[in-house]
Amino acid sequence: MPRKPNPNLERTIIDAALRLLQEKGIEAVTMREVARAAGTTTPTIYERFKDRDHLIDALTDFHRDRLLETLDPDDALERSASKFFTYCRDNPNIIDLLLKRIAGNLKAKKRGPMYEMVRINLMKQNGLDPREAEHVTMATSSMIFGTAMLMNQLGCSSTVAADLERSTLRLMRRLVVSYKK
Repeated sequence: MPRKPNPNLERTIIDAALRLLQEKGIEAVTMREVARAAGTTTPTIYERFKDRDHLIDALTDFHRDRLLETLDPDDALERSASKFFTYCRDNPNIIDLLLKRIAGNLKAKKRGPMYEMVRINLMKQNGLDPREAEHVTMATSSMIFGTAMLMNQLGCSSTVAADLERSTLRLMRRLVVSYKK
């Protein structure tokens, strides 16, 4: 009797890849290791994901969506940044994935959902016109990602990482206040 296809196989594969990412970092997320961790074969992985880049995109989408769930569209910029730092502290191996995504979006002149949420919020809460909101969103996104990357390199629980986070949030608060109308 032929085996029945597993309707949850794609989810099983993504879960296995997420575990590898969390435990060992992005280098551990190979098609072969994911297949082993998911209890399947490498050809089966390729049936679901064209190549490793497509699998990595699925992991990035997963973390982007989970991060978005933590954000409130009405959060002030400083609060959104604080939530982002917390998420990155809890998931240190995803910072590079998210950075790659935002860089790709910026190159393609696309705006991801987090970026767009911040931009709209700056207009709504702070009265920025669309052009100002775009500039502030771009600059603060760069600052947030740079801080998250440095915190990760310094060790997120280190004193210097905590000082860096506080300093960035304080600067963001002052920046936004300077734009209030």
